[in-house]
This record gives sequence, C-alpha cells and structure tokens, in this order.
Amino acid sequence: MTLHENIVFIPKENINNDNNRKKKSSSSLLILYLSAFTADLLIIPIGSFMVWPSTVIPKLMSNNTNINPLGRPITSLETSIIVSLPYFSTILGLVIASKPSDIIGRRKTLLYFAIIMWISIIAIAFSNNMYMYYVSFFVYGITNACLGLLVVIYNVEIAGDKHRALLSSISTLGLPIGQLFGFVFGAMIDSIKIFTVIISVPILIHFLLYSFMVESPVYLIHKNKKNLAINVLKKLRSYYDVVDIENEYEVINESVETNKERSIKLIDCFKSFTTKKALLLSFLMICTREMTGNKVVLAYTGLIFNEAGTIFSGNEVGIIIGFVNVAVIFLLILLINRFGRRTFLLTSSLFCSISTMGIGFYFFLKEINSPLVYSIRWLPIISVIIFIVCYAIGLGGVLPGYLAELFSNESRITASSAALILGALFSSSLDFGFPLITESFGVSFSFLVYSVSTFIGFVLLYFCLPETRGKTLKEIQVILQGSYFHFS
Repeated sequence: MTLHENIVFIPKENINNDNNRKKKSSSSLLILYLSAFTADLLIIPIGSFMVWPSTVIPKLMSNNTNINPLGRPITSLETSIIVSLPYFSTILGLVIASKPSDIIGRRKTLLYFAIIMWISIIAIAFSNNMYMYYVSFFVYGITNACLGLLVVIYNVEIAGDKHRALLSSISTLGLPIGQLFGFVFGAMIDSIKIFTVIISVPILIHFLLYSFMVESPVYLIHKNKKNLAINVLKKLRSYYDVVDIENEYEVINESVETNKERSIKLIDCFKSFTTKKALLLSFLMICTREMTGNKVVLAYTGLIFNEAGTIFSGNEVGIIIGFVNVAVIFLLILLINRFGRRTFLLTSSLFCSISTMGIGFYFFLKEINSPLVYSIRWLPIISVIIFIVCYAIGLGGVLPGYLAELFSNESRITASSAALILGALFSSSLDFGFPLITESFGVSFSFLVYSVSTFIGFVLLYFCLPETRGKTLKEIQVILQGSYFHFS
C-alpha cells in the first residue's frame, strides 16, 4: 500500500504524518531562507558602494588633509573614472562569472569572489593615491558583477517554483539596505578609511554563516550527482510543500539533460529562437533601467543636492532615500504575488520618467535664474523620492528576478551575463560622462535626456513584455516560443 493510501485510510497515522510534515516544512524553510540570506549578504556592500561616491567624493574634493587622504582635491576627470570604473570592469566580471560556478559550484564560487571583494574594499579603505583607487575599484567591479549575477542565479535555483518570486524579491533588499547603510554611516563618519571598512562587515558575516549554505540542486544535477542533489532537495523542501522530491528531481534533470548535449555559448543563445527572444527582452529592460539614471542619482546625490540649494543637504536627502528604498522593497515583497511583474515594471518605468523630468525642470529653472526656483525648492526632493519608490518597485526590485526567469536552466548564466554586460556598458558610459556633460550642458540637460529615454523604454516594454506571475519556468519558456507575447 502506498503512502498516499495510508494517509487516506488510516486517520491516526494521517495525523502523525501531517505533524511530521509540518515540522519538516519548518526545518526545510529555515535551511532555504538561511541559505538565501547568507548569499544575499554579499549584495549589501554592492549597495553601499553605489552610494560611496555620494558621501566620499565631496570629502575628496576638500582641501582638508584630515579628511582627504589624497592630500589634494580630486578633479572632475578623476571623479568620472572612480565612479565609472567599477561598472566598466563589471564587463570582465560578467564574462568570467559562469566559468567557475559551472566547474566548482555556485556555493564555492560565491565564497571565493566574496574573499576577493573583501580584499578590494580593504584596499580602497587604505588607498592614499589615485592609482590605488583605480586598481582597487577595477578589482571590486569584477567581483561586484560576479556576485550580483550569481546570488540571483543561486536563489532562483534553490527556491523552486513556490518560493521563487519571494526569494527573488528578498534578494533585492540587499541593495537598498546597503545604500541606507552607506548613507547613514557616510553622514556619521568623517574618516573615509573607517567608513569603507564598515561597508565590508556584511561580507564577514557571510563568512561566518557560509557553512549553513547548501549547493544549488541544478548544479549538482548538471554534474550527475543524483544522490547529493536529492539530499539537497530534501533539505530545501518537505513533503508538506513538495509531494514528491523525486518528481522535482526528474523535472530539473529533464530540463538539464534536454540541452546538455550542446555547449551553451553566447553564439548558441542567438541560435535558439526562445533564448534570442528572452535576450532581446532582457536588453530592452536593462537599457530602460540604465537610462533612468539610477546610478547617477545614487552616486551623485550629495553633489546634486548640495548644488541644488534645497531645504535638505545631500547627506540628509541620501538618508531619506535609503529609508524610503528599504520600506518600498518590504512592501514589494508583500505585494509581489498579488500583482504581475509586468505591472510593476511598466509602472516603474513610467514614473521614473516623470520624476527625472521634475528634477531636470527644477535645474533648468535654476540655470536660467528663474525666481520660481525659490517657491519650488521641494520639487527635486519629492521627485527623487518618487524616483526611488518607483525604481525600487520595478526596474530595481523586480527586474533581477525577472531576468533569471526568462532563461532556461542551461542558458541562464551565459544569457544573463550577456544581458548584464550591455547594462555595464551603459552604466560605465553614463557614469563617466555625467560630470563632464553637466559641466558643458548643465544638470538639467542630463536629467531631461534620462526622462525621454526612459519614456521610450516604457512604450516598448508596454508592447513587448510578457507576464510571468504564477507561471513555472517551463511555462515561461512556452510563452516565449509563441509568435507573440501574451500579457496575462
């Protein structure tokens, strides 16, 4: 007699089995979320370094040698290089990210890159000349890319269909928490050295919790380690949540084996109609995200608002942004399964366009010395808060997990890397050019360009973007195989 038949015909045993399943469920969920949390810790310093220039560059521009380790003010060109260099070296990081993770596994790869990131951050903390900054930021950018990609991949692969959306959303908390972390301690601490060392603390916590992480079952199945894969699935799931571990193993194994015969390289992604369509969608979403100017807003918050002459200083606005960002991501986690990803992404892109238009309009009035500026000093602050909220609920919070959902298991890392490389090219170009362009054309010009570009992205996404809510990874691939996209 099968287990199912026992449950049906023996009520007493049914109760005992049900209680055991509930205990098993709680234990499995603890392992699942602890593994994801340990990986997500590595995103926090990435968030902190996104706002590092906002708090540190004003100090590097100072003539006060007590707070400026360079001993002289930094130039506009040097500012451009420091801010853009990590995004430029991200390209190299994305190229090499998939190699070690496919050879030694997701778990060990996360650890090794975390070690390299920690060393680069400590080097930045103790740098006292521009060349040390350049080398350290270049290495940091490589690890930034690898960890940013692999943490998302790792969470998708350990989560399963039931918890995938929630874990993807939780992983996005790392960036806003890191940004808040950076804004708060950047405002409190004058020492660049101490501030930068503090940013590395989440990596040290990752080292302490590393032993609790499990390996990705997808990687183990790919390496034909069936027993290890089933043991990991048992730790991550339970019979209360997943009726048959063997069934899940077979589903993953079938997906892996179907495409294991060919080596997945970037050129292969363009040969597959489904993967090519997913890549085009990814390129569109990432270009829209980068053209919002989100990294510019975060990196230059201090300089922008100090120049704007608003009622709050740059550091104060940064702290407000940090708290709003974290609150919005928490709200997103609660709502992610009630509304479609498509709805969040479209809303995000539209209102990011409107808010950057508001920032550009304010600076335009300021540049022409309009008296109206003094009566709307609240406009850039409100616009930035709207920008942060709307960016977080879609292009920032939903998009990373959405990208991972679009690709099949065998092409996920290669294709995601290709999409993110394009994003890195956009980021490095925009971040490098912002200080130089604003010197020539003014801040208003830059933000008006961001606004128009984001609106174009919104229109294209409206007509092209499919909905993935409530669908398995296999069902998403079926949608992409169609001649057109279904929006429901």
